[in-house]
Amino acid sequence: NGFLALAKHFRKYFIMVSVVSVIAALLLSLSVIKTQFSAESSLSVSDPSGNIPENELMTAARSYAEDVTEGMTTDDVTVEALVYASRDPYTIVFSADTTDEELSIELANSASQETKRLLETTFDELELRREAVLQSLDSGVALPSDDSVLSELYSFTDSDDEQAAALAKALLGDTEDAKKSFDYCVFIVNEATKAEISGFSTPKLVLAALVGGLLLV
Repeated sequence: NGFLALAKHFRKYFIMVSVVSVIAALLLSLSVIKTQFSAESSLSVSDPSGNIPENELMTAARSYAEDVTEGMTTDDVTVEALVYASRDPYTIVFSADTTDEELSIELANSASQETKRLLETTFDELELRREAVLQSLDSGVALPSDDSVLSELYSFTDSDDEQAAALAKALLGDTEDAKKSFDYCVFIVNEATKAEISGFSTPKLVLAALVGGLLLV
């Protein structure tokens, strides 16, 4: 009876300490842990004509996607490209994780659009070279040795990166094949329209703070 009476006497103090502990833990959690938002966009790559080998399309798309996302990633921002080679058409999913919902959407879409732009620019230039090669064969006039249209691609043919070198040689080789055309390659972006919470949400923080506060009592 004495213990119960003592417990009743100090009950309000236990409650007050619990409430204060929960609030303190919640405020600490909110100040240290920020909500993370993740947005995803995608880029599909295909050649309905079948002129350009699938592995060349895939390798070129992956290479550009990795370069783009690497350049966008910072200490506070994570942008990644996930490759789904088994999908038809070949698809790359770009994810952006930041503490700002709108920024996550913007970065995910920028990554896919920039990769698309790089692919379209390169393949347009490859098609121009293919046409120039065919014209030179018909006319008997050799292509100029200082062809600068694809200077960057030429530089990769001697790269220490074996994959990059193989891709550059393969693509340049395609421009000398009259049966192949880069005009039919299709690059479609599906933009992100929303971002999902990927880190700690407020309800989770409240629950964690409640448990933590009670443990402090």
